[in-house]
Amino acid sequence: KQELFKPWRLRWQMKDTKQRDWYTFFRSAKYDPEKFLDDKNKLLQFYRDQGYRDARILGEEIVLDSLGKKMTLHVKIDEGPKYIYRNISIVGTDVYPENFFIMNLEMAGIKKGEPFKEKYFEMAVDAKIRSLYMDTGYLYTQVTPEITPYGEDSLDIVIKVVENHKVSVRRINFVGNSRTREYVIRREVKIMPGDVFNRERLMRSQREIFMLNYFADVVPDIVPVDDETIDIEVSVEEKSSDRANASIGYSEYDGLTGSVGVDINNLGGRGQRLSVSYQKSAGTDYVSLGFTEPWLMGRPNNVGVNLYYSKREMTDRTYYYEPYDRETIGVTSHFGRRFRWPDSYFSGSWALTFAYKHYYNVRDDNYFLQYNPSGIEELWGNSFTQVITRDSRDKPEFPTKGSKLVWNAQLSGGIFGGKEEFVKNRVTFETYTPIIEKVVFYQNFDVGAVLPFGKNGVIPYDRLFHLGGANAMSYITPLRGYEDGSISPPNSSYESGKALLKYTCEMRVLLSPNPTLYLLAFAEAGRIWDDLRDIKIPEMARSAGVGARVYMPMMGMLGVDFGYGFDELYYYGSSGKTVYKSPGWETHFVFGMPL
Repeated sequence: KQELFKPWRLRWQMKDTKQRDWYTFFRSAKYDPEKFLDDKNKLLQFYRDQGYRDARILGEEIVLDSLGKKMTLHVKIDEGPKYIYRNISIVGTDVYPENFFIMNLEMAGIKKGEPFKEKYFEMAVDAKIRSLYMDTGYLYTQVTPEITPYGEDSLDIVIKVVENHKVSVRRINFVGNSRTREYVIRREVKIMPGDVFNRERLMRSQREIFMLNYFADVVPDIVPVDDETIDIEVSVEEKSSDRANASIGYSEYDGLTGSVGVDINNLGGRGQRLSVSYQKSAGTDYVSLGFTEPWLMGRPNNVGVNLYYSKREMTDRTYYYEPYDRETIGVTSHFGRRFRWPDSYFSGSWALTFAYKHYYNVRDDNYFLQYNPSGIEELWGNSFTQVITRDSRDKPEFPTKGSKLVWNAQLSGGIFGGKEEFVKNRVTFETYTPIIEKVVFYQNFDVGAVLPFGKNGVIPYDRLFHLGGANAMSYITPLRGYEDGSISPPNSSYESGKALLKYTCEMRVLLSPNPTLYLLAFAEAGRIWDDLRDIKIPEMARSAGVGARVYMPMMGMLGVDFGYGFDELYYYGSSGKTVYKSPGWETHFVFGMPL
């Protein structure tokens, strides 16, 4: 009879044998003897992972109801004692001293007096002993734990090691790359022919190839050649990472929008990127052309150029956002490089932008002068941007672990000329934590500030912070549960600010890896302020909801979110307090947003 764990926790361990409840009408509760046999093994494994290595199932009993249509399944369990470590020793080590491994195991919680948990013990032995040998060339090292019970609830552990000899890599072969050229994959590999085998570098190579986002699957395999050499065979499954689309979407800000374009992420299989796009909405036309070479001269030097033109005429929808017409033509050139310090997950990019901007048909001089003190209607906006990134995510479309840190610093004006003069800094930090298989907890921290860089420096509207919505334009930060760009600084009638703070968390559940399809539940809070010193966490607008995402080849990311905004939005004008958003639900459709 079970006593230590609640019944619901034990039922949770059985993946295919479920009981019928009022809230599980969508789930099958049919009894399958073969699946129940597997579930019994999962149940016993759960006990072993909690320290009860002698747990056993004494039997099960099926009781039918009076109609013979429903059944109750009784499972009798003998839990046995909870074991602890008494002694741990390691024999057969010459390359590393025994104390070195003992210390590593203790750091993982494997030490005298601690409870024995089978899964964590096996993981610790693999990570703290076996992996160290495999990372230094000892591919054929054998690590065999021998477990001997002592008394009623103690274990003596002897880990026997047979080190064998080092092996080196003879060749690295690639299979399945029908489109991508071999050198594009090979340059991402961190282990070379002639090197001593290193499992950590092989796994890092797999991750780097995944992050190209050209392949649905990447599987490295080791092929023995003789006692001292091996070949590595990397099998890849090509997928379409290009997008050619003609789509229609909707934004609270722009209304109905349409776009046509092509975004080729692996041009000719060489890894180059080419994008051409045209977007149209009420009062707005936007055209862009961009090209990027990720490996200039055979080195990890990322260079590219982007040309763009936009014309935006004021409409009834945008009168309160931008009460004027605007025309912009610009060019951006950038250079990027991967770093080795502080670690190899870091990279940097630097960009120069030259843009001519023309503001005309200004309907609200006060609003225009808010961020353009001199009232200049024709100007150059020249800027230098530095982006430092650390990206350790394991996959691009549905990361399950790792993090991404981005620091974006932009200086406009000064030695670069032009009338726009400001300094803008923004830091975003994303984390991905695996919960159980196919379930990931995602967090995002976002903080930024923009300051004038001169007495009468112009800070353009699209360089201030704007907040609200989901399928927002490039200069609007999403916050679901509210309309696009609708969240203003406290006690302000302007829907833009010079400081931003936002936090998002999501629980993501993967339904399909290819194409990527997942459900999410989210909670987030954010606000913009007129000054960095004005930031107050209690003033942040809060929301929560659910949504779904699907990544479709040739279309990109599609999704929908249902968000509830908890906070009332208002401003103070000549007539006093005016409420323009009450708490309530918002539906957001997502088109082409990044994952």
